[in-house]
Amino acid sequence: MKKWVLFSDLIFTFFVVALPALCLLRYFRLPIGLAFLVAGLFGIAATSLFGLSKTKKEERLLLRRGEEKQKQMLLTHLALLSPEDALRLLYSESPSQTSGIWYIEREEKLIFSLFLWRPVQTEDLIPIVRVCLEQKTQGEIVCGEISPDADAFLAQFSLERITGEKIYEQLKEENRLPESYLSEPYFTKKKKRLPRIWFAKQNSRRFFVGGVLLLLSSFFVPFPYYYILFGCFMTIAALLIRVFGYR
Repeated sequence: MKKWVLFSDLIFTFFVVALPALCLLRYFRLPIGLAFLVAGLFGIAATSLFGLSKTKKEERLLLRRGEEKQKQMLLTHLALLSPEDALRLLYSESPSQTSGIWYIEREEKLIFSLFLWRPVQTEDLIPIVRVCLEQKTQGEIVCGEISPDADAFLAQFSLERITGEKIYEQLKEENRLPESYLSEPYFTKKKKRLPRIWFAKQNSRRFFVGGVLLLLSSFFVPFPYYYILFGCFMTIAALLIRVFGYR
């Protein structure tokens, strides 16, 4: 999560909770100093709970994104390898060749590698199907993605296929994922230099909406000046972020 986005959310949460609490405490004639202290504690508690839940949610999201990125790196890596090297990586044994097509034989079944930069199409399968028919044996295709037409074509000849999701899960479970990928440079983003201003222009809307809500709420509360004061503060903050923030 971008820290400035989380920071703006935490500020908004604090004021949304602390301001009504402050007005309510002052309504019951609590001394102003104590009212500010208690309202601040309420705001800090709410902000802490919000930040904790937001951070855990973001961690789960980052974990899913990391796994998806690693899976795409693996499939791109396999597409960059020759069919021979791809089979050797997946099954840890040397493949054989027939009619110019590499395969591995397991349990009376021929396994072929067909990792492409696009989903496998029907015409890509014809040489493999021909080999299986000539040798009168079952076949299995390992690939990244496969089109519906190609999948139906395989079913006509009772051939099986394993796609990228299952391949990734299997290698991960067996702890056999490659230590490095040929595709890694394409997936590694260069770290951008963060500007000195913390807030992005898109975050100004958060402050503006919060400020407007506080200003409107001042018409319906017994102590409107607190809402007016902080509503103006958040509205001005939204304007400054919009003007001086970065895209």
